[in-house]
Amino acid sequence: MLSKVVFASFCAFVLAGCTAKTTTLVKPQLVDRPELIVPQTQPVTQSDIKWIVLTADNYDSKMKQLGSPTLFAVNAQGYRNLSVNVAELRKYIQQQNAVIEAYKTYYKNEQPQQK
Repeated sequence: MLSKVVFASFCAFVLAGCTAKTTTLVKPQLVDRPELIVPQTQPVTQSDIKWIVLTADNYDSKMKQLGSPTLFAVNAQGYRNLSVNVAELRKYIQQQNAVIEAYKTYYKNEQPQQK
């Protein structure tokens, strides 16, 4: 019986402790942005490519010169498409560089807001 009274008293104290109101004051603080560190990209370096054009007139001499070649061929439209794709890739890279520069400028030049 005594243990039931002690247990009930303990539960009452625990529950009473949960009803105590405490207020927490949250005070926001302005902090400086960390410095944006974006590594400088290295320019793309490409090796020279020697193109060999095969025609009906030079086919035999070029095949002897090449030995046992593996040929990749494109027609005129395929060559145009290849050059357009390279130009699109160059444009995309330039746009990404502009975005990176905009982020750098934004984070370096903007002053924190003052109240």
